[in-house]
Amino acid sequence: MTRAATEQAVVLAVFLWSLLGHPDKRVRWRAAHAARGMLTGSLRARLAEAFIAQLDTTSVGPFRACDLDFFWLSARMWALLVLARVADEAPDLLRGHADRLASVALDRNLPHAASREFARRAALRLVVRHPDALPASTVEALRFANRPRACRARREPGSNHTADAGDRDITRFHFDTLDTTRYWYEPLARVFGISADEITRRADTWVTDRWGRTHQECYHDPRVLHHEHDYHLVRNDHGSRPIIETLRTYLEYHAMLVVAGELIDEGAPVLVEPYDDAADPWDDWLRRDLDADPSCWLADRRSPTPLDPHFFGVIPDRNVFQQGGQPAFDQLLAPKEGDPDSLVLEGWVHSQDHDR
Repeated sequence: MTRAATEQAVVLAVFLWSLLGHPDKRVRWRAAHAARGMLTGSLRARLAEAFIAQLDTTSVGPFRACDLDFFWLSARMWALLVLARVADEAPDLLRGHADRLASVALDRNLPHAASREFARRAALRLVVRHPDALPASTVEALRFANRPRACRARREPGSNHTADAGDRDITRFHFDTLDTTRYWYEPLARVFGISADEITRRADTWVTDRWGRTHQECYHDPRVLHHEHDYHLVRNDHGSRPIIETLRTYLEYHAMLVVAGELIDEGAPVLVEPYDDAADPWDDWLRRDLDADPSCWLADRRSPTPLDPHFFGVIPDRNVFQQGGQPAFDQLLAPKEGDPDSLVLEGWVHSQDHDR
């Protein structure tokens, strides 16, 4: 292993780490696919070591402007998403890192429910291929990690209403009561049958005491003040996960996930509905913040984007557009002229520009 090759791998790992913590999730997905591909390339061994070493870092040096927050909790979560996929596809590469992945999955100091689940998956996948990669006691602990220890039945359907987190006086950090506490924190509260106020108080402890952040910082977030992105891309309206994170949604989102892991570690029982074949409330809740299919990324099943200008952001000239959009609309529905194999069976397309 030459020094130059090692330095090259470290720089590349830090660069990927910076992209996985980018506010825009579209950038993160591109970085995730790139990292996944590179971890099976010529630098795979050196890159794997350097990439995993980033899990303990909270900055990216020159790869991020000094006045912009680096979203390291997001980077960590997405890096572990990549490692979980690589552990399934190239377990030999990560065999020597099983201990590190297991330590993340069993970490009680940062009980991030999604990050721990990705690390847990990765470690257990490595053990399937290499049974000696971890001690039997660690494997046993992993099988029960990040999982509820107990459950209780709801005595009266609909009796545990948790919509009581509306008073900002209960916290120092000003959480978004319209969308965050109502549509993020209340569903988590219902998993355990506790009040949304309890979730909010716990989240406040993490944001304010553990991470040392304030709501004033959110009001002065440069990405928001400079209006870098359209509002519909940054909002978490009605529980949606925003495409682009601001400092506020970043803190509120990851606080929710560490509170969830904290409750699991404390042995808080989950609340199960009193009917036959009731779903696992923990799995149902956590699944939304994991990749949709544990065996692959859904993009693996997607064919390349058709070579049509419209799908690459090219919008007709304004004068053409004002003359009537029906011809352009018809082109999206009908088979392309001269291409009998092209047929749109079902689709949804949304395009916009600053003047239309």
